[in-house]
Amino acid sequence: MCRSDSFGRIHWHGDGFVNQVGYGATHTVETFDWFPPERYARHLPPNFSIRFQRWLGSDGIRRYQPQDGNWPSLIFSGFTAGMAIRQELDLLPEPQRLHAKLQFFATQWMMERQEFLKRRFNYGRDIYIRENSRKDSSKRNVLTDLSFLHPSLKSVCAVREMAETDNEKPCLRFHDGLYRIAKEIDCSATSAGNIDGCLRQSLLAHKDPLPSLSEGELEEVNARFFQLMTNQLDTPADAFTAWLTSSKTSLPTQISRLKKPQKLTNAQAKAGLFELGWLGMRQLSICVNATMRTVQNAIGDLNSDEERIFSSLYLSQPELAGFVPIQFLDRFDFLAPALVDCWNGCPVEQVMPSITNLLYFYGQMAEARRTADRTGSRRKNVCNQSGSSATMTQLHENTTSEFTERNRDLRKRLMDALEMRCDHPGTNDQELNWTMRSTGAQFTYRCEKCVEDIKRFRTYDELRQKLELEDFRQLT
Repeated sequence: MCRSDSFGRIHWHGDGFVNQVGYGATHTVETFDWFPPERYARHLPPNFSIRFQRWLGSDGIRRYQPQDGNWPSLIFSGFTAGMAIRQELDLLPEPQRLHAKLQFFATQWMMERQEFLKRRFNYGRDIYIRENSRKDSSKRNVLTDLSFLHPSLKSVCAVREMAETDNEKPCLRFHDGLYRIAKEIDCSATSAGNIDGCLRQSLLAHKDPLPSLSEGELEEVNARFFQLMTNQLDTPADAFTAWLTSSKTSLPTQISRLKKPQKLTNAQAKAGLFELGWLGMRQLSICVNATMRTVQNAIGDLNSDEERIFSSLYLSQPELAGFVPIQFLDRFDFLAPALVDCWNGCPVEQVMPSITNLLYFYGQMAEARRTADRTGSRRKNVCNQSGSSATMTQLHENTTSEFTERNRDLRKRLMDALEMRCDHPGTNDQELNWTMRSTGAQFTYRCEKCVEDIKRFRTYDELRQKLELEDFRQLT
């Protein structure tokens, strides 16, 4: 079955309805293709189309997502179609169109760099900071720098207790707890004047500050990048992608070494590419918005609830500085509770401020994680005066011995409450250590008579039952 008008053609597949479970409920799913109208299609590859699924829930509301949840494909196709729409409507003259394409390629380069944050905070090892990686012994996890915003941000356990989900997976409870906190606070860092920097911090983290560029220097980087791209015109697609995104290809070095009257350092070239990549993110949001607005008009018969849900996911949002929510694909795990609320029809004005707060949380947590990783990496290569590894040696005033002394009482209470005792009678000087896992804690202990460590695993539910609340929070 087909539906055709000035916004394109909708072709429904003939395989009928399929029942699928997703987003916490069972939906009836149909598949369709959107084909752009002829006036846009002449600027696109032959037979260009985007495949969607329509999910019909028990509430009678129709919701839309890309085929099989292929969000990266939707974003790329949305950019391609959006460029054609802007070209046909004369919204993007030839020079600007060329710059937009260059910026999009710079975005692809940027997203493959080490500076582009990819950590998902799904596991305890992402959240907790080991002793040898702490600059300050009080910073036991990546939430410490956020604790001033809300009392529950002082520990991972307190965040999980804020969760409203029935799912017992610790990572899902952690993400849901953060979302509930984000809904309660009013963070000045995510105000209208700071939102652009907040979003940038949630995507990028530079080990060393990049130099600021003048407009002329940025244009010079753009011109040299265009020259390098021109040299790759005859390169096969796979080889071109490898050249653009591979870690072995140093584009800043290639740009800085081009013989031009104006000299550029490697740092300036790198700063210019990241700036072009950020501008490419904005071009991407404009193009995806244009495409999805056209698809929305082609579907045509959305009611007010369906239109609100579609708009909240696929169209530009002023609260996100004009970005489209699906652009934050790499943050979907972190933003999942908020996106599910969008899917369920919560008003945009309620959800979007929470999303900006979550992205601010992510940026701060990622920075704390990277700082801890760099500290731990440096200490691995340091030796103490006796020549042995100084992995567990503090670099600042708070030494490991002091830290152990402060936690001696906690260790004793844990051993008593969890019945951590070996079979050797009359030994009270057992050594207890623990490692946090995603589902609980791995304890190791032994007395002076034990030959090997004795290991015991305790789930979070067991720990809650056996420990006092304050001890449980210190442990987790």
